[in-house]
Amino acid sequence: MMNRLSGTKLLLFILLAFGSLHAIAQPPKKTGHGQVKNIYRGFEITADLTEKDFVDLKKYGVNLVRVMFADNKLISKALPYEYNETEFKKLDNIIMLCHKYGIRVVIDPHTFPGLKNDYTTSYDDEFWKRKDLQDKLVEMWKKISDRYKANRKVIFGYDLLNEPYVPDSEIWYDLVARIIKVIRNNGDDHTIIIEPNDLNENGRWISRNKHLARFKLPDDDNIMVSPHFYEPHEYTHQLVSPSYGRISYSNPKLNAKAIVQKEISLIREFQLAHPKVPVYIGEFSVSRIAGDSNEYLKDVIDACEKYGWHWTYHAFRESFYWDPEMPVGTLEILPRNNNEKRITLLKSYFLKNKQAEF
Repeated sequence: MMNRLSGTKLLLFILLAFGSLHAIAQPPKKTGHGQVKNIYRGFEITADLTEKDFVDLKKYGVNLVRVMFADNKLISKALPYEYNETEFKKLDNIIMLCHKYGIRVVIDPHTFPGLKNDYTTSYDDEFWKRKDLQDKLVEMWKKISDRYKANRKVIFGYDLLNEPYVPDSEIWYDLVARIIKVIRNNGDDHTIIIEPNDLNENGRWISRNKHLARFKLPDDDNIMVSPHFYEPHEYTHQLVSPSYGRISYSNPKLNAKAIVQKEISLIREFQLAHPKVPVYIGEFSVSRIAGDSNEYLKDVIDACEKYGWHWTYHAFRESFYWDPEMPVGTLEILPRNNNEKRITLLKSYFLKNKQAEF
């Protein structure tokens, strides 16, 4: 009896030991395409969110936010281009709340002097023509770095400029290199988030995703490339832009599904060419008026999940056009509900998130 028990215990010990060694030897879980599956998922936000909003973000399972300064700006767009300390203090507060609730944050100034539109850029903006304004952007990133370089874990990355659309790509490449240099010379090792640029080439528009094939990466080993995804605009911006009327995702005249897959393939081709550079879809969305918008969103998010791309949905409690807690099929401003179709879809992906630890 003693020998049988000892043999049994020995066998059990061997099995447990082997199982432990086997578990230790397992590589990190990956997707079927060789990507380590450690995706961050969340929302674009404004700096006006309160702690109650962060409690809700936490409940939803969000672990990443991209904080934008479009309406309330970090720097005045009128002379003498003064920094807005009120907005910087709001950013301080957002970072504190992110730390408290286990959420990482992307800093996104979003707009800047010399840009006509607060939400995007244009190839004919004064900013691209004036070195003094470009110098000012470099200066602002030095200021941001001075203020936040010690927040090494909570800050997911610095998003240098929102949606650059340029007359000459070399202007953007040179500016990116200059900003990175001033940040690194400041002893700041945060991830630099670079958005691929649209290009106006001899009067012909080349979209940011098409331009990815010839996009020049800076000489830095801690960068992330961040395309935005609103293609096709006729679908995603219906009734947001006056020229786009109501249309369904399955409308054969638009062929939106095929366009989405083509745009996804352009980003994927870039990723395969630069496997060490993470991809982050910093913005994507659909106007709420589209009753079948969940189908579009699912196609985009499923690509992110398949290929290991981080993502932030545009936007959380910012504009009624995109608000996921309001019903789809209408643009009526209605009370928010955490069981609406769009937020329910997003929450199903947030369940995969791990809380960030600081």
